[in-house]
Amino acid sequence: MELTRANAQIAGAEEDLENSRGLLDEQELVIKNVLTRKGGREPAVQAAHIVTTDAISVPDQETIPTVSDLLPKAMQQRPDLQQSALQLENLHIALKGTRNALLPELDLVGTAANAGLAGQPNAIYQSPTGTTPTGVAPVDPSFVGGYGNVLDQVFACRYPTYEIGIQLNLPLRNRVARADMVRDELQLRTSETRYLQQQNQAEVELEDAIIGLRRACASYQAAVRART
Repeated sequence: MELTRANAQIAGAEEDLENSRGLLDEQELVIKNVLTRKGGREPAVQAAHIVTTDAISVPDQETIPTVSDLLPKAMQQRPDLQQSALQLENLHIALKGTRNALLPELDLVGTAANAGLAGQPNAIYQSPTGTTPTGVAPVDPSFVGGYGNVLDQVFACRYPTYEIGIQLNLPLRNRVARADMVRDELQLRTSETRYLQQQNQAEVELEDAIIGLRRACASYQAAVRART
C-alpha cells in the first residue's frame, strides 16, 4: 500500500513537471515571436531554448503592498487611462468653444487708410492761354501729375483716414450652436463614464494581481515546508 501511494505521488509530480514544461515552452514561443521577425519559422530560432542566467531570490518575508498604495501609480502609468484623460481634456476644450458661440460677442474695430489723388486738369476749366478763368478756383499743383504724385501722397500720409468702432453681436436662438453644445456634452458624459469604467477595471486587475501574489507566496511557503 505504501508503495502504491508513493507511485501515485510520483505520477502526480510527473504531471506537474509536464505542465511546467508546457508553460515554459509557451513562454519561449512568446519571447521568440517578440525578439525575431519570423519567430518559430526560422530553424535556428525554433531549436533555440531559454537558458536562465540568474536565480530567483525569494525573500523570507514578502512585503505585499496594499491596493491604496499601488492604485495611484497604476493610474499614472497605464497608457489607456492616459489616453482617456487626454481625450477628456480635449472634450472639455471643445465644449468651452461651443458654449462661447452662445454668448454675446463684442468686438473693437479699427481702420487706418491713406489716400492719394493725382491727374491732369480738366481743359473745360482752363482758358486757351492755360490760365484759370475768373471765378474758378485754381488747381492745387500737388494734385497735378501721375502715379509718382499718388505714391508720394500715400507714403507721406497727407490725407489719412481713421475709423474706430464697436461691433456687438447678440445670438438669438442660435439652434446650431445649441445643438453642437448638447452633442459635446453627451460626448463628454460618455467619455467620463468610459474613463470611470477603465479606472474600475484597473483597480480590479490590481486587486487580482495582489491576490495572485498572496497565493503564490503561500504556495511557495507550502512547497518549502513539503520539501523539508
